[in-house]
Amino acid sequence: MNLKKLIENFQLFCFSMFVIIWYINESRQTGKKYAILFLIIFSAIEGLKIIKKGKIVLCKPMIAYVLFTVFCFISSIWAINPVYSISKSGRIAFGSVFLFLGFNYFLNTENGTKKLLYIIMFSGIVFAFYILKYYGIGLYFRLLLKGRRVGSDIANVNAIGLKTATSFIICIFLGLANKKKIYYLLSILPFIVSLGTGSKKILIMIVLGFFLLLNNEKGYIKNYKQLIKFIITIVLILGIAILIMKLQYFETIFNRTKVMWNSFRNADYDANSSTGLRKAFIEKGFKSFLEHPFTGIGIGNTSYITKEVRADYLGYLHNNYIELLASVGLIGFLLYYYNYYYIIKLYLKNRKEKKTYINLVTILVVINLVVEVGYVSFSTIGVCLLLLFEYIIVHDNLQNGERNE
Repeated sequence: MNLKKLIENFQLFCFSMFVIIWYINESRQTGKKYAILFLIIFSAIEGLKIIKKGKIVLCKPMIAYVLFTVFCFISSIWAINPVYSISKSGRIAFGSVFLFLGFNYFLNTENGTKKLLYIIMFSGIVFAFYILKYYGIGLYFRLLLKGRRVGSDIANVNAIGLKTATSFIICIFLGLANKKKIYYLLSILPFIVSLGTGSKKILIMIVLGFFLLLNNEKGYIKNYKQLIKFIITIVLILGIAILIMKLQYFETIFNRTKVMWNSFRNADYDANSSTGLRKAFIEKGFKSFLEHPFTGIGIGNTSYITKEVRADYLGYLHNNYIELLASVGLIGFLLYYYNYYYIIKLYLKNRKEKKTYINLVTILVVINLVVEVGYVSFSTIGVCLLLLFEYIIVHDNLQNGERNE
């Protein structure tokens, strides 16, 4: 193995360790410093490589994200609290650097698209394994039987659910696309842990993801034999999923989903419930947007809105769309969502060619668009990984068609 290949593999190791350790320690400052150390090593090597080449590579959606980052910093000028804006903008800038260096690395790595996809998938599986090991399998299921949302001792349960559910969806997608059962086996751990979080959004994410995967799979069926085999596979998967979901262990997630549905129908409405508070946050946030439609009140300042609803709640609006509209107005909102618009446009342009990676990233983007109705995700590493995957696919498609298929 030559030196160049050795350095490339070492960078891949550092990047993978960063993602896994960050997943596990996102809510813990002590553990997070080890993840950042791996990222610094990865970034330093990639920075030197870029300087040596004297060339950087960008794509249109990445430029939009950089402009979004710049606008977030600028928003501190008119923000209610400039300190909050600068702090939040720093986190978004961290994501921009991560995207830029990751993009240049994977773009110049053999089978870079596939390697990144496997990092995202296996990071979710390792994270799910860590959670089960942290509690112990026996205690984990006993907590579920007691109606607990398991995982809050490690990280935000919604964040846990999103990471593991994304891994589950990728496993199922690769299983269907490659006709390999090993991916279905790999999907079991993230599926169990994602449901164990008791998150309503995750249940919606899994159901929607499954529907989109089935719809996508139709494009690969070319004869009756494949059709029958496909139907049998889906019936088995659905049957197993339904049996698992009916277990008492996952009763919490279905009860919470029922409460959410009743709340939206104004049946058994409780203004102090989780769903009731979120509805109030969204209403206040939208009102704030109407008062500052183009620039918002400054990134990171929506706690001033939430405390109008409940004085002791200094958080965010629990809706990515309203959070962005209220904090950075239409300008920031459009810059950020240009990333999602671009990949959907690319998918529509290439939908007849059945390109695997474009199909997958589009499914993940559509799921994210739905889940973001109840989750603020624009500054998370999970979303940055999705955008990084998108940027590489966009660049490959525009340059040479989809490579590394």
